[in-house]
Amino acid sequence: MFKSKKKWDKMHKHSLHHRSLQQSGSGTLDSKRDWHTRVGLDSIRHSLTPKMLIAEEKLARAERALFIEGILFFIIKFLIIFAIATIIVTSVDLSFINKAITSLSAGLVGLTYEGAALSIGNSAFLVTNSCTGLISAGILAGLIFASRNPKFKKKLALFIFGAVILVLVNIPRIALVLLAAKSGYNAELVHELTWFLMSAVVLVIWYYGIKHFGKINDFKELI
Repeated sequence: MFKSKKKWDKMHKHSLHHRSLQQSGSGTLDSKRDWHTRVGLDSIRHSLTPKMLIAEEKLARAERALFIEGILFFIIKFLIIFAIATIIVTSVDLSFINKAITSLSAGLVGLTYEGAALSIGNSAFLVTNSCTGLISAGILAGLIFASRNPKFKKKLALFIFGAVILVLVNIPRIALVLLAAKSGYNAELVHELTWFLMSAVVLVIWYYGIKHFGKINDFKELI
């Protein structure tokens, strides 16, 4: 693989050299320089084009193959990290977080609660580990740590910042679900719709966090 990469790098250099000749030729046409110079550059360009086109095509195929391989590897890493995060979130005792979220959400809507449980009419609600926003944080962890860049310390800082944001955003989300139930609307539907909203927040944190905090401008640098 390293030999083939050197080969493509060599061909890429030839391709760049050919492109510079093309640009030089175009510049002479635009500036109306000496006719003999134009003819000489055109002759060189036409004589090198077939060889360079073949090299560029091979290089493009190799780059596409490496890009696809990188995407597949990114997906595999993401799924592994997300699975581990989900197991951790659903297995550990987070009752203190559940109770805190219940208290804050119920307070926003004006409901009574006991521990992590609430009742609205004939319906009972229980805030579990999955309702804390930490599952969304697990998705964020998968996206961040599956990325090739930035360095680990910046990834960790971005994840902690993002996880805090997701937990805080999740509180009004739970309150909105409770308000829907209190008002007689379909609370389950609101719950599902607001989950997509949380997913959008995850993507925003990942994209802008990586781009600005991690100083990454090209998506290819992530995979």
